[in-house]
Amino acid sequence: RTNKWKYIHYYDPPFKFKDEYELYDLEKDPEERVNLAGRPMFQATVKEMQAKMAALRTELGSTDAK
Repeated sequence: RTNKWKYIHYYDPPFKFKDEYELYDLEKDPEERVNLAGRPMFQATVKEMQAKMAALRTELGSTDAK
């Protein structure tokens, strides 16, 4: 998460979500109503947020193991 973007990755959702990833522009959409993750023009932002999340998970020693 940054001041502008909120990125969510559902690793093992309890429900069947249409999207495994969510991306919200918190400045334009503070109520998080429009998921931008699947839109081509936001793919660079998605990749940037994925990299930030991966770095944070590494820093915290988090893995995908259950």
